[in-house]
Amino acid sequence: MTLTNQHKFQVRFSDLDANRHLRNTAYSEFAAQSRFNLLHEMGFTMKDLAAAKIGPIIFSEHAAYHAETLLGDQVIVHTYLAEMSESGHKWQFKHEIYKNTKTLAAVLTTTGAWMNLSERRVAAPPEALRDKFNELPQGHLDEK
Repeated sequence: MTLTNQHKFQVRFSDLDANRHLRNTAYSEFAAQSRFNLLHEMGFTMKDLAAAKIGPIIFSEHAAYHAETLLGDQVIVHTYLAEMSESGHKWQFKHEIYKNTKTLAAVLTTTGAWMNLSERRVAAPPEALRDKFNELPQGHLDEK
């Protein structure tokens, strides 16, 4: 399976803050959408997650900003699986966010887990999903 670890977005007016650059929460939204794009590419839709009674939860997100991103810029998010527990219940993604192809704008590190929506607790995902996670593009984590 070949997964696309690059997802492109256009910065819209609604993505800006009072300083007319990309607001910090927009970076998080682009990263989250990129993770869901990868899930979809692996064959796991929102309907599949609902049927398995699981959903992703976020424990922490760290952002380091490197360059200003403005209205009309193209944002390209490179998404890598940085770490995953053996059972697959906890994971960490690294998102390198570039503007206009080559300028590193931000790096987001997102740590989360799968939640069993019936029991409302962290739980291992279905084996098929865990196995697909092992096929995700791997990156290395520079900071923890």
